[in-house]
Parts: sequence; C-alpha cells; structure tokens
Amino acid sequence: MYQPFAFLGPIYHNTIPFASEALDRVVKTWYNGIQICNDKAQVSTGMRIYVAGPYTARDDAGRLANTKAAMRAGLQLLRKGHIPFIPHLCHFFDLWVEEEEGQRLPWEIYMKWDDAFLECCEAFLYLAPSPGADRERQRAEELGLTVFQSVTEIP
Repeated sequence: MYQPFAFLGPIYHNTIPFASEALDRVVKTWYNGIQICNDKAQVSTGMRIYVAGPYTARDDAGRLANTKAAMRAGLQLLRKGHIPFIPHLCHFFDLWVEEEEGQRLPWEIYMKWDDAFLECCEAFLYLAPSPGADRERQRAEELGLTVFQSVTEIP
C-alpha cells in the first residue's frame, strides 16, 4: 500500500499535523488517479512529465511570476496530450499555510514532496536553472527519466 510522506518522518508530521494529512490526501489522490487511469487505459499515450524551473524569488510577485511560467509550460504539455505535474502550484498551498499557520513550510519539505512525484513521472522538463530545479534534475537523471530542455523538444 502506498504511504505518502512516510519518508518525511515524525518531525514533519508532528510539526504541522493538519498539513501532513492534507498533503497525504493530495498525493494519494494523484498517485491513485495515475494507477486507476493506467489500469483502465483512460490516459492518452502521453507521458507524465514533471515541470521544473525556478520558484523562489525576492517576493510573492516573483514567486507568482515563476508559477505562471511553469503553468504555461504545463498547459502546452496538456495540449500535446501529456500529463504534467507542476510543483509550482504549491505556491497557492504555501500562501494558504502561511495564512492558516502564520508561517510557510520549509523549502526542504517541498523538495521531499517533489521527489515523491518525480518517482511517478516518466519525463522531466527543465525550464531554467535554480537550486531546486537543478536538484530535481539530478534526481530525475538518477531515476532514468527522459530530460527535456524545452516544451518544443517534446513530441
């Protein structure tokens, strides 16, 4: 049985229990959706593609701009028949956590969360360098994912 976020351990689960449960539900839903769709052959022949690029910026406006760039790439992938995973969408989750809890989750939690999704993908789209995107690219290469440098390279 899939146990999302078990790898984050007790520090994560004890620090922000409501977030732990919410993240577990999100990951389990996404993971199960992939399994269900694949089992019923409802997914196109497209690939599950992880979209990586800069997120961190000096302010919320910069983070939002980076999120929109990743969403544009994800939309292009959808239109090509692929299934993008856009970790930048956590931007909205992060803002919500800050509103609810008065603080944002640590970067390292997001990196571990992203790694769980990388393991479910078949390809990796590298939009631009950043500490996080570079680390994700290295992990994608370790997993043997096909790495693309631009949406135009992807059939």
